Amino acid sequence: MLPSLVFGVVNHFILESPDNVMTLPEHPCRHRFDLSADLLAVTELIGVIVAAVAIWDDKEDNENWPCPARNLESFTSFCPILL
Repeated sequence: MLPSLVFGVVNHFILESPDNVMTLPEHPCRHRFDLSADLLAVTELIGVIVAAVAIWDDKEDNENWPCPARNLESFTSFCPILL
């Protein structure tokens, strides 16, 4: 999620490009594009925060940390829908 967040922020808010929300010409769909770019950035930021907290929490609680799949019980309790 972090690379997606960086890519979206750079292309929609920083670089001068056809996708920059500040340089779009007036158009009936401009506000929808602005809103979607804002909401996408917020959603990706939430994903980055959730992932960082999950990784940090797993790192503190799991002695097998770099490879949590070794501890299958911990992995299934964290994400049972995947198995």
